[in-house]
Formats: sequence, C-alpha cells, structure tokens
Amino acid sequence: MQRWAAPQQFEQARLRSVCTIIAPEIEKGMKKKIFMMLAIALATAVSTEAQTIRKMDINELFQLISENNKSIKASRTTVAAAQEGVKAAKSNRLPDVNAQLSASYIGNALMTDRDFSDWQNLTSPHFGNQFVVDAQQTIYAGGAIDAGIKMAELGVEQAALGMALNEQNQRFVALSQYLDLQKIAHRQQVLESNIALTQKLIYNIREKHEQGMALKNDITRYELQMETLRLNLVKLQNTRSILNHQLCNTLGISNTEMIEPVEPSSSEPELYCNYRSLRWLHRS
Repeated sequence: MQRWAAPQQFEQARLRSVCTIIAPEIEKGMKKKIFMMLAIALATAVSTEAQTIRKMDINELFQLISENNKSIKASRTTVAAAQEGVKAAKSNRLPDVNAQLSASYIGNALMTDRDFSDWQNLTSPHFGNQFVVDAQQTIYAGGAIDAGIKMAELGVEQAALGMALNEQNQRFVALSQYLDLQKIAHRQQVLESNIALTQKLIYNIREKHEQGMALKNDITRYELQMETLRLNLVKLQNTRSILNHQLCNTLGISNTEMIEPVEPSSSEPELYCNYRSLRWLHRS
C-alpha cells in the first residue's frame, strides 16, 4: 500500500496544478459569456415586457385567418370586383338613354357699315333653350353581349376559386407557424427543467467541494454547462419571438400579443384526432 501512495499523491497534485492553471482562463471566458447572457436576456426582457399572453386553439386560429388576413381580404375584393364586372356586362342588354338640356341668352344685334358708320340696332329674342333625348337599343350584336356576360361569370368563378385556394394556403402557413411555435414552447420547457436540475447539481458539487470530495474543475465544468443551457434558452426565446411575430402578421393581429398554443381537449374527438394527425405530419 505504501508503494502506491506516492504515485497517487503525485497524480492528485498534478491534477490540482492543471486545474489551477486552467481555472483562471475558464473563469475569464465564463465572465464574458455571463456578460453576453445578461445583455441578451435584458434585451429580450425589454422586447417582451409589453407583450400579453393570448391562449389560442386551432378553431380560433382559422377564424382569425378568415377574418383578418390581408391576402384573403384582397382576394375577397377581387371577387367583388368580378361580380361588379358581371353587372356591367349584363347592363349592355339594357337600352342606352341620353338626355341633354341647354339654355341660352342672345342680346340685341348691332349693324354698321364697313367704315363703322350708319349704326343700326336690331332687336331679337333673348332667351333660348334646347332639350334632346337620345335612346339606343342593341337589337343584334352577334352574341357579343352574351359572350361578355359568360366571360364575366367565369371571371367570378375564377376569382372565387383563387380566394378559396389562397385561404387554404394561408391556413397551412398559419398552422405550420402555430405548430412550430408550440414545438419551441415545449423545447423551452425542457431547457428550463434542465437548467433547474443543473443548478441543483452545481449546488451539490459545491457542497462536495467544501468537503474535499470534488475538484473545482468539476464546478467549472457544470457552470459552463449551465451557461450553455442558458444561452440555448435565450436562442429559443428569440426564435419564439420571431415565430410569434410572423404568426401575428399572418393572423392580422397586434404583434404585442404572445400566442400560447392550446391543444384541443379529448371531449372534441374529431378536432382532437385531426390535431394529432397534423402534428404527426408536421414532424415528418
């Protein structure tokens, strides 16, 4: 046992010297990372301070898409314009009636010779009026009017199909952003749990270090792990803010609201099954 005591003591002394050399460099790096983390966390806190949490399920998501989405509103305007085109095309079957009314005033006439002599004043009627009514009716146009009406009706159908397709596309875009936001929220919860566990682990290792059962390098290693977890948490929070901003723009609501996805309850079996299927497709 005495033969192995000296190498064992030498190995412990070598580890302590290595930790003494490496620890200051690690602490400097940790200070820089901590400062960056505090700055990023402060900026994130300032940006999210005015935000209010709004719980939202898929039904409300689709309702807001139909009511507030700017692209869908533009498609509805296109459909309304196409319907007005049908009315204009049908108006070509009606007679074209134009009416014109005019009034005039004529003063007395004054006549002279070429050398402006022999002045003569001639009286004439002063007031005059004119009323004209012009009526036109197309009797035969070779089917041009009926063809124009048909084309206008086809334009309405095309605009309606375009609006339906646009609404479906906007729903898929919003649903994808909604599921991404929910996935980020779940990852954020996992990271927060890992941070809490790592904090407890650091506390336990510090107690062991005070009792001489652990090295300071162990504490430094887990503190670096803690800072890495916190940095990943800040990245997730920033990603969540970006996704929330995009989803708010898609839904046409204020960006000051932080959307919190809510899973449908099992009391609505059809909606619940559709939601689970959509989540599975989104993950795949």
